[in-house]
Amino acid sequence: MQTSTATVQRKKFATPPVKVACLSCRAARTRCNGERPCASCAAKDRECTYKPSRRGGPRIRKKSRPLLDYQDIAIPPPSQNEELPQDPLSVENYIDPGAGLRSLADIWQDSDAIYDDLFKDPLGYTLADVKAPMVRSYGGDNGAILNAYYIWIHPYFPIMPPPKCALTADQVVPLLESQSDKLEEPCSAIGCAISAILALIPCPEDRNPLDPDAVAWRRKYSQFLAKSALESLESEDERPESSVEPSKALEESGDDISREKFHPDVPVELESIIALDLLSVYEYAQRGNLKKMRARAGSALMNAMNQSLHKRSNVEDEHSEARCRVWWMTYICVSQASIVSNTVRCNIPSYRNTVLTGAATNV
Repeated sequence: MQTSTATVQRKKFATPPVKVACLSCRAARTRCNGERPCASCAAKDRECTYKPSRRGGPRIRKKSRPLLDYQDIAIPPPSQNEELPQDPLSVENYIDPGAGLRSLADIWQDSDAIYDDLFKDPLGYTLADVKAPMVRSYGGDNGAILNAYYIWIHPYFPIMPPPKCALTADQVVPLLESQSDKLEEPCSAIGCAISAILALIPCPEDRNPLDPDAVAWRRKYSQFLAKSALESLESEDERPESSVEPSKALEESGDDISREKFHPDVPVELESIIALDLLSVYEYAQRGNLKKMRARAGSALMNAMNQSLHKRSNVEDEHSEARCRVWWMTYICVSQASIVSNTVRCNIPSYRNTVLTGAATNV
C-alpha cells in the first residue's frame, strides 16, 4: 500500500478574517465578523466590546542628527598644500596600541568644563531670579554709604562738602525680607540717617519694585534705620557716670566723641546736626509727619547755634566749608518746616552774618 506524498492544500476562507475582533471572540478564540455586535455575541446574547490592540503599528524612528552638529568635532581634511608624511610606519610598529590612528583635535580646552553641568547645585539661584521683596543696603560700610550719598542725595541736598575723588559704582548689598535677622546697621547716627533715605530707593536687582510687599519692606527697613539714628544720637549724649556720680558728670564738658569721622572733611560734632536735618526731610517726604519734621529741624537748629555756626568766624580752616554748608542747610530745613506747617519760624538771631562760601558755587 503506497502512501500519497501529495501536499494537502488548505481551503481558503470565503470571507477573510477581520483585523479587529471583539474581546469575547478573542477569549473564546472564535471567528469574529467585526460587526457591532458581532454575529457570535448576538447569537449567544453576550456583551460585545472592542478594545484597540496595543501590538504592532508603525515604529517611531529617531530623528537623524543634523550634519552641522558634527562640524565642531570633525577633523578637517588636509589641504592641498599640506604635505602628507612621506615615511609611513613600519610593519612592526603597527603592533603598538593605537598605532596608525590619527589623534583627534582637542575639543575641550578645559576638561573640567565637561562636568560643570553634572555637579551644578540644583538649588542654586541668582538674585535676578528671586521674586521676594528686597531692599537696598550697604552692610554697615561707611565708605559705601558715603559714596551712595554723593550719587543719590548730594545733588538735591548738598549738606556735606563735595567729594575730593572720583565716585565709584554703587556698592549695593540686596537684603531679602527673609534675611531680616542679618541686618547690619551703621554704627553712627549720620550713617543710619543716610541709609534710611537710601533704603527707599528700589534695589537694582528687584524685578518688581512697585509690588505692595516690596514697597512695604522698603518702608519698614527705612523706619528701622531712622529709629536707629535717633537711638545713636541719644547714646552719644549719654554719660555713664551720671548714674553713679552726677557731680562728676557736671564737671565734664561732654563734647568729646571717641568715634571715627564719617567724612574726612566734616568734624564729628557736626554729624548729629546733619543726621537731624536728614531725618527732618525723611519725616516730611516719607512719613508725612509735620510735627516730627519741625522737631528734628528745631533740634538741628539748636545744636548748630550751640556751636556758633550762625556766627561768621574769622578763622578759615579745612572745616570752614563744612560748617557753612551745615548751617545754611539747617536754615533751609527750619524754613521749609515753617512753610509746610503754616507756623511761625523759630527765632533766629538777626545778627546772623554767615557768608555763603564755596557752597554757593561748588556743589
